[in-house]
Amino acid sequence: AQVLVVDDNEMNLTVFRSLLKQTGVKIDLAESGDEGLALAYDKKYDIIFLDHMMPEKDGIETLAELRSRPDDPNLDTPVICLTANAISGAREEYIEAGFDDYLTKPIDSEKLEQLMIRCLPENKVEHIRTDAKGNEDNKDDKLPAFLLDIDGLDTDTGITNSGGTPAYIDNLKLFAKNAKKYTQDIDTFYDSGDIKNATVKIHALKSTIRIIGATGLGELAQKLEDAGKAEDLNFLESDLPALLERVRKLGDELSGLMDEDQDVGKNKPEIAVEELREAYSKIKEFAEDCNDTGIEDAMKALAKYDLPETEMEKVNAINAALENFDFDGIVELLQ
Repeated sequence: AQVLVVDDNEMNLTVFRSLLKQTGVKIDLAESGDEGLALAYDKKYDIIFLDHMMPEKDGIETLAELRSRPDDPNLDTPVICLTANAISGAREEYIEAGFDDYLTKPIDSEKLEQLMIRCLPENKVEHIRTDAKGNEDNKDDKLPAFLLDIDGLDTDTGITNSGGTPAYIDNLKLFAKNAKKYTQDIDTFYDSGDIKNATVKIHALKSTIRIIGATGLGELAQKLEDAGKAEDLNFLESDLPALLERVRKLGDELSGLMDEDQDVGKNKPEIAVEELREAYSKIKEFAEDCNDTGIEDAMKALAKYDLPETEMEKVNAINAALENFDFDGIVELLQ
């Protein structure tokens, strides 16, 4: 099955990939309405997931443009709205706007799978019996102890929202890396008097905060988003600085995860030529079978070694292709 996900929030896209990792679905990602429209013009998708609130062109505007193109291959493709605002009557509102259904963020993995079973063509759905472990696969994955001491961070909620412990740690690293950018973007729009786009950025930040389990901070972001929509400048003036300061502080606290990565990277052994060749062969076989879990395991094994610069370029290219579930691209890299 071919799925397109359009969302301006990088973490939302990362979470979507993680939640669908075991399904075998091929996913294309777009970070704006225009980018999504360009992809939709070139390929037929089985489902399109489209975020509601995005800067410049929101989800409703993007959907209207898609449906207005008579030669678009996705005129009849089910389009699902992604929204962080679960309010009474939301489904009716989105159906009226042309969507086939909607999902609230953070996304519930079971609701996502149920919706996909309903919307995908029957010949692309195969029900596979498993051990029904859910996130128990990740029980042996331990969180760094310092995370449990960060005030206001609900790690259990973050793990559930992210689809498991490894994905949660990746999301925390992404937050730590981008925390200053999140706040700078909001500051830039707010200082220029562009309340609309400042509110869109607050909305995106709220979604990110909720995913990682900073629920109290998410509640403040929700109040500020509501104030932005109501153009309540007094509330924005008084409470926005507190939100941005707390986001920067949380980013600093989570930066310890990046330090751990640097420590792990020191004094790695060199890999034997035969071992590297065998690893590439396994990765190629996994790619031919569209087995992303096998590829990930093989890449983690490679990460324990100090690789030559030319091989690191290939490894980085494989990782980039894997992020987009581009199995054909991985096979080409390893021909």
